[in-house]
Amino acid sequence: MKKITITKTVLAILLLVSFVSCEDEETVGFPTQTIKPVADFEVIANRLRAGERIEFKDSSSDEDGFLTSWNWDFGNGDSSTEQSPTYFYPEGGDFTVSLTVSDNTGSASQTSSQRVVIEESVSGDPPAELWNFTLSGKLDRSSPAVSDDGTVFIGFNQENRDNQGPDFIAIKNGSQVWDQVFIEGSQERSDQIRSSPAITSDGSVYTASYFSRTVFKLNPSNGNIDAEINLDTRIRNSCPVFSPDESTLYVGGHSRGPRGFHSTNSSLTVSNWIFQEDQDFNATPAVGADGTVYIASTNDFIYAVNPDGSEKWSSMYGSWTATAIAIGEDGTVYIAAEDGFEGVFIAFNPDTGTEKWRKVFTPGPDEEAGTTFKINHGGPAIAPDGTIYIGGHEQKLIAYDPDGTEKWSFEANGPIETVPAIDNEGNIYFGDTAGFFHSVSPEGEKIRQSVQLGDEILASAAIGSDGTIYVAANDGDLGVVYALRTDATGLADGGWPMYAKDPKHTARR
Repeated sequence: MKKITITKTVLAILLLVSFVSCEDEETVGFPTQTIKPVADFEVIANRLRAGERIEFKDSSSDEDGFLTSWNWDFGNGDSSTEQSPTYFYPEGGDFTVSLTVSDNTGSASQTSSQRVVIEESVSGDPPAELWNFTLSGKLDRSSPAVSDDGTVFIGFNQENRDNQGPDFIAIKNGSQVWDQVFIEGSQERSDQIRSSPAITSDGSVYTASYFSRTVFKLNPSNGNIDAEINLDTRIRNSCPVFSPDESTLYVGGHSRGPRGFHSTNSSLTVSNWIFQEDQDFNATPAVGADGTVYIASTNDFIYAVNPDGSEKWSSMYGSWTATAIAIGEDGTVYIAAEDGFEGVFIAFNPDTGTEKWRKVFTPGPDEEAGTTFKINHGGPAIAPDGTIYIGGHEQKLIAYDPDGTEKWSFEANGPIETVPAIDNEGNIYFGDTAGFFHSVSPEGEKIRQSVQLGDEILASAAIGSDGTIYVAANDGDLGVVYALRTDATGLADGGWPMYAKDPKHTARR
């Protein structure tokens, strides 16, 4: 028998081979050391002031992998795990903001820190809260209409439609006057209200339902349905408005059935005509002094429609809009819209439909991919001196002279999807989708502390005859209606100072 001898050298080689074979399949030879990610960020803000928007933009890197987590410390006990968070310091002070990032191997960076000095907020107190009323459902683009005696009318949606809960309500001095439920379908579920109500000179309240495709006339005292008409088209965003003598109602149809722009008599007994019945209309129309109705479709066009339903003119604006049209003292027609990722704001000649000027809001090259500056909801308000105010997804309220020259801009805390409201002192009020309500002077300066009323504000504010400001916000799954007090004693006298022109939403020149 032969004797096999293993030398120390051969044994060492065998042990090495055995070690390598037990390594992870992705490792060839000895494991390599990963490179830790590097944390870095920018602080982006118009002003470093308490209550105002500050963006912390991540610019971290990882040489041999990719980042998977971000841990922010704002220096005051608050934190975030978003990649590039937006933050509002509740108070002024000197803070150290820090960021630590980790990559796909679990390696963590060294902490990157920057000092930020936050100014105290403006000295003016926020608007005083007179009362608030929590609804039993959530708001969906319904802005409050207000009668001469301060009764607030607004629609909303039940989370569970099977419970047959109310979807429209009247509130006065913070207490419910009455509520109403519009029942839809064979399953008899609560309908939804996705548009704003209007009030005629006799006090009647008009609102439109979504699924049942019906316009209702309600008794303002008790909420009873005095009349109704089924238009066989879903209605959203478009507030019913009226001819100068209030004999005719106009409203846009969104989907299903004939769609189109509808005219009925105000008694809701006769359908007069349907304009462009194969198109969707989400905008709130405006009525000129001569009875011409201005309305925009989602087919890229704005139309001037004669009272008999014939087309006076049409002009291309962009790609989509659910904004409210406004008319200046000289008859100029203003509309805001989106055009892809861009926003557009246009002034039209009321006689010919030719453009007087056009403003385009385009995301810059430094904006993150997918950023939009569109203006798809809200719309312009016009002061008595002709200054026009408009906001959009650029997160700024911008003031323009009647010739289209920009006067100033004011940065909000989120996209603006509401129409500003102007009081009799020229001050401007509006909410944003971050839930903040702002008070701005005619010169573009903050005059009162912004107040967060909820998670989002999608309803345009109304100013009552005594200067009370009514605004609604969503807070979680429920809407809340607020009555706020400033130094105002009324709505601006002249111009087109709020959504649909006035607290009754008459929307006519």
